[in-house]
Amino acid sequence: MRVILAEKPSVGREIALALGGFTKSPTNRFLTNQKDCIITWAIGHLVELHHPTTSDISKLPILPNDEDWQLNIIDADGYQAQFDVIKKLFDSPQVKEIVNACDAGREGELIGRLIYQKSETTKPLKRMWINSMTKEGLITAYKNIKDASAYEGLNQAARCRSKSDWIVGINGSIAATAVMSRMQNLSQITALGRVKTPVLTMVVHRQREIDNFVSEQFWEIGAKFDVKGETYEGKWVNYEEILKKQKNHNDDQESSSDEEEEENNSDQSSTSRFFDKAKADEILASCHNGKNVKAVSNVIENQAIKKSNAPNLFDLTTIQYIANKKFKFSSKVTLELVQELYEKHKAVTYPRTESTHLPSDYPVEVARIFDDLMTKQKNNASVVFMAQEAKDRINVVGKHIFDDSKITDHFAIIPTGKELDPSATDAVKKIYFLIVERFKAAFLPPMEYSETERFTFIENNAFRSVGKSIINKGWKALVEANEEENDKKAKKKDVLLPAFTTKDEIKTLSVNLNHGKTTAPKPFTNGTLVRTMQNISRLMKGDQKKALKDCGIGTPATRANIIDELLSTTASNGSPKKAMLQESGSNKYIIPTEYGKQVIEFLEENGISSLTMPEFTADWELQLETVNKNAEKSVDFMKHTNDIVTDFISKLQTAHKNIPILKLAGCECPECANELNLEPRFVMCSNTKCRFKIQRIVADKVLSDAELQVLIKNKQTGVLSGFVKKADPKIKGSKNKVFSAALDLKVKEDGSYFIQFYFPKSKYDLACPLCKSEMESTVSSVVCTDNQNCNFSVWRTINERKLSEDEIRTLIQNGTTDVLNGFKSAQGNNFAGKLVINHEQKRVGFSFDGVDAANTGEESKDKCMQDGCAGLYLIAGNRYKCNTCESWYTSKPKIATKPFSTAQMSKLFKGKTVTHSIKVDDGTGNEVTKKAEYYIDPKTKYMRYNILD
Repeated sequence: MRVILAEKPSVGREIALALGGFTKSPTNRFLTNQKDCIITWAIGHLVELHHPTTSDISKLPILPNDEDWQLNIIDADGYQAQFDVIKKLFDSPQVKEIVNACDAGREGELIGRLIYQKSETTKPLKRMWINSMTKEGLITAYKNIKDASAYEGLNQAARCRSKSDWIVGINGSIAATAVMSRMQNLSQITALGRVKTPVLTMVVHRQREIDNFVSEQFWEIGAKFDVKGETYEGKWVNYEEILKKQKNHNDDQESSSDEEEEENNSDQSSTSRFFDKAKADEILASCHNGKNVKAVSNVIENQAIKKSNAPNLFDLTTIQYIANKKFKFSSKVTLELVQELYEKHKAVTYPRTESTHLPSDYPVEVARIFDDLMTKQKNNASVVFMAQEAKDRINVVGKHIFDDSKITDHFAIIPTGKELDPSATDAVKKIYFLIVERFKAAFLPPMEYSETERFTFIENNAFRSVGKSIINKGWKALVEANEEENDKKAKKKDVLLPAFTTKDEIKTLSVNLNHGKTTAPKPFTNGTLVRTMQNISRLMKGDQKKALKDCGIGTPATRANIIDELLSTTASNGSPKKAMLQESGSNKYIIPTEYGKQVIEFLEENGISSLTMPEFTADWELQLETVNKNAEKSVDFMKHTNDIVTDFISKLQTAHKNIPILKLAGCECPECANELNLEPRFVMCSNTKCRFKIQRIVADKVLSDAELQVLIKNKQTGVLSGFVKKADPKIKGSKNKVFSAALDLKVKEDGSYFIQFYFPKSKYDLACPLCKSEMESTVSSVVCTDNQNCNFSVWRTINERKLSEDEIRTLIQNGTTDVLNGFKSAQGNNFAGKLVINHEQKRVGFSFDGVDAANTGEESKDKCMQDGCAGLYLIAGNRYKCNTCESWYTSKPKIATKPFSTAQMSKLFKGKTVTHSIKVDDGTGNEVTKKAEYYIDPKTKYMRYNILD
């Protein structure tokens, strides 16, 4: 008996379906064929490497040895329970071996290995390497299970990556948070990382280039010529410089993409522009005799047949770049969409790949995929167009596609041949058709064109003209046929130069000076940033560019998340933090925030290049690849990491000591009358022997110097606003709430000080409407004083609407208010309603009697479901109430994990079904989320559901 460990439940179920004969366990946490195989699963990262930390910069660096690392179950709902199931299965006497079937890559290897290690089993470990989620792909992976030792290099590389990221991130973040907080005199999380900090540096440097850019004027000289009544134009070029570049350029008369051609064209501008107008005027004058232009003295013409090769197959970064360019999808969104195509639809191969090639033994499989595309999707013109032409070239393309040396963990992203589910979202379809089109294009012949390069001389001045005519469109025919791809590049037409012979006279018609200005570099987009992360040599010049060719930072699996973390305003522990990057404008350019700039400026000023230089981190990735090939190199890698961290922590500690500590002016220590230090998070006595210390930040509110002075001197403040009660993560839809309160400064028995909230009360001049007892007014409510028997209260803010004093008095006196606007539902929708006192429940609630569509502002177009009623539903918060018969539905039933959208409710009212999440018990007392098909019963008019397995 063997246990197969998948990375997530969905993959486990797919393996079981492919192999056949499996049934669910009673707990639904594993599957078994009752013979020789059990399939269970992790929940992504289930176990993580951990080591105790500190917030004290003086106690850094933290450099755990191998034996110091702890293996912790991630603290999240259901994780411990799932690990317990896995361990119990591993420990079963019937089980003889464990198979790691987690994702086929560095992270998947780590997920499986850490679970295996945490379980403390000694049973043999095997590896199941999955490249495709189709039935055939899973069966192939199962038949080729290998001993885990074959992947020991990958295991060590994964562990080195995880350990080094932790060591760099924890040490760097603790130290940087201490330094930046003291610099700004405000506690602020500053997260540094082995990859994220160089990425931030790249964006900051690009912004500096833009900010410091000074536009320069330039001049170009253009000429117009005539041959046999036909005209053509040329641009002055430095002919000798062009000859040098052509000599040094290894020109095989092929280019792999339009992008390379663009780079070549942009390079030509350096040979034609003048930044000194006097020099341009001098050349211009040499082309004239007074007011007349001089005659043509010579013509040199070069003709060549050139090719533009079909693009490579997609790797993850390239499709992220293209999707961002075409659809403005972020890298993270594109990754999620391709992942959905892989896992849910089984329509494409493994997405987190760096390769653009296929194995050399894959031609037969590729032929099968083309056949499936043409038969299973024969009615889809965009899929079948030119598919046969592409298939016919499988045995022609050679190493352009089939090259084992260009494949590491995974091959390129290609379709599997499986038909895409029609219910797939438009975004999923867009990504799928991009992959199908690139798959076909890669096999099609190159675009062939004839290029004529003509140099027309006026004395020694050369004017360059280029003519191009398409001989065979090749793969371009596919691109141009797709309306989505039919952009300016695809629309380029032939540019022909008029033919001439040596006997023909070419006349100079005019020579003119043209003026222009240089433009600043463009900011990064999500797509260009992730692409630059893949190959940082794009940022380099000269020898460094060659040395770092094909070097990247991060991996296909992590790059999108790195960008998202830098854009995020929430730290990993849920605390607020300042974003270091931000998106700007309709193009969603990625630019640094002021805080992001400050972080990089500080690191650079203190010589911490190991965290800021992208090329430094790229070298780190190369070393990880060395470990992948030779596991024994892991020791050298970790020593290298520890040396780097020790160096930059020393520099940060020195910087921290050199920042002066601010004092709280106008106030002295209540214990010993010494000065008070104003630290980022605390106010504390400058006398190290004194124990006075209090928080500066209370419930996310930073107390001002004036507020601190009042609190310390008077031991109490007046009512202060801006405190935040955090949302309860265990309650779905829970939100942060802002509140007001006074503060009291208290002393414990041990002499230490602490702050507590104080809510001042005053007698209210109206009696309780329920029990007639006296009422009290507080900063947040008006409440009955009989808190034992009544406890009735009116909150001053209800559904994000602040009530006026008159509205509260009206409610207490009359038991109801008039219709009030400005309430907000849990979905964020504005609604109107009356507040009423519910005597039975002893609380304030809503009434929608007499609330018409004009008041709610949300009249739906959905007709009432009740028989014989012609009314329409009015939307008030989560309630859909008929404006005629007053029957109603809620868009937030208790069993649903989140409210139904307006579109979903509309479908239900039309008698259609809606797929939505539901909370159910898994049979072990644990609440789990599943998918359910909801509908409204046409007879009973009740909302019903069927759980989808």
